[in-house]
Amino acid sequence: MASDPVSSVDGLAPIYLEEPPEVVRLGVGRHGTTGLVDRFSLPELWSLHLYSYRATLLVEDRSFQIKPNDISLVPPTTRIEYRYLGPSQHLYTRLRICGALASEPASSTEVGKRMSATSMAVITAEIIATLPPGAF
Repeated sequence: MASDPVSSVDGLAPIYLEEPPEVVRLGVGRHGTTGLVDRFSLPELWSLHLYSYRATLLVEDRSFQIKPNDISLVPPTTRIEYRYLGPSQHLYTRLRICGALASEPASSTEVGKRMSATSMAVITAEIIATLPPGAF
């Protein structure tokens, strides 16, 4: 029996979570030391970040103000731009979400409404488990 997608909120991409996401890569990102703007797009993977700083995140042409303890989940092929205020460190993972629809961006403030809390906790725990003591 196929599950219903987690509902789309304000034009955000629905996500099917019949299976847990596959963690392809995870770690700590350090930015804002040599430049205050980063731009990228991941061709095949979802991008999940847990922030410890304030910055502006542009997802395609939508702007979000991120703050400590916010998360973002962005589908593959989506243009992402960060505008840092200075040195900035976050936890990140690259995910493969089987069967997920990836045509629109997910908001940093709405993702908690759309992805299972259990999946998010497991992914966050996996990220944290790889860090040296006191790294974040």
